[in-house]
Amino acid sequence: MATSTSTHVSGTSSSSSDPISLTPLLSDKHHYNRTITALKSNTDRFEKVREYCTTTLATIMYDRTSASKGNVNTIFRYLGVGSGQGDPDVTLLCELAKKFERIEVTIVEPSAEMLQIFKNRVAEIKDSLANVCFNWINVSIEDFMQSRSEGQFHGILLSGVMGYLDDRETVLRFLYGLLDDDGTLTFINDAEAGWFYSFYDPVRFPGLGVSCISGSDIVSHLQRINARTITSHIIETTIYVTSCFQEDSVEGNLLLDLLTHCVDFRKSAPSSLLDGVLAFMSTSEVTRQTEGRLGVNNDRDVIIVQKK
Repeated sequence: MATSTSTHVSGTSSSSSDPISLTPLLSDKHHYNRTITALKSNTDRFEKVREYCTTTLATIMYDRTSASKGNVNTIFRYLGVGSGQGDPDVTLLCELAKKFERIEVTIVEPSAEMLQIFKNRVAEIKDSLANVCFNWINVSIEDFMQSRSEGQFHGILLSGVMGYLDDRETVLRFLYGLLDDDGTLTFINDAEAGWFYSFYDPVRFPGLGVSCISGSDIVSHLQRINARTITSHIIETTIYVTSCFQEDSVEGNLLLDLLTHCVDFRKSAPSSLLDGVLAFMSTSEVTRQTEGRLGVNNDRDVIIVQKK
């Protein structure tokens, strides 16, 4: 998702008819990290994406390399872009570490706080990653593009990153250029049928100042840069939102902030907008009822790109 520095929504609150200013979530990185923690307690997304990485993606990446053909000395080079707290990179790397003698990892993440969480996770499971060497780079992908001059990667992963980029095709062209001929470039992103793509429709909720990109949008960008082999499929996941309807729930309000991509949405939004968002959660095409729990569709598109 891309956000502006501030968002003004026309509407009337109980005390004023002035436009309400909503603060974009990414303007407060610490608060954003708290919303991710709340999300982890209210979704099966991370578990299902980890399962996909373990059972499917690691094998796809391995089978492309010379290691699968008997070259035990293959050094696997991996690039994680906007990796955040390390989901799902850690899971994927643990599985790849079983298949290669040595892995060289570059992690590009603009948030120092998130990068430290990733480092801490790696330290906690260092025995499982004993043959993995990390290069931690605390910059945006745009700054990384300015400094990176050579070297290619067998595996490149962007999970939930593309929506935050402005010049997507330039970034895609750069990443495709970094992809080894035997490499795999993977995007894990919001699906069109999911909450984020549906919610951020400017016609449905005008004025929020947030945009979203789906897997099919990414495929269109890739086709325009003449990427050769593109395959895709869906991972079905759900975000459970019952706590969002509990006004005094700290976790529910954090989750609501993540779903709207605004800081303190319940307090800042006009009552009409808040009511509309909650109604959309409970009675729309993205609503799911699972074992008595109210949820919203958070399906993930997985886009796999290979040069041949």
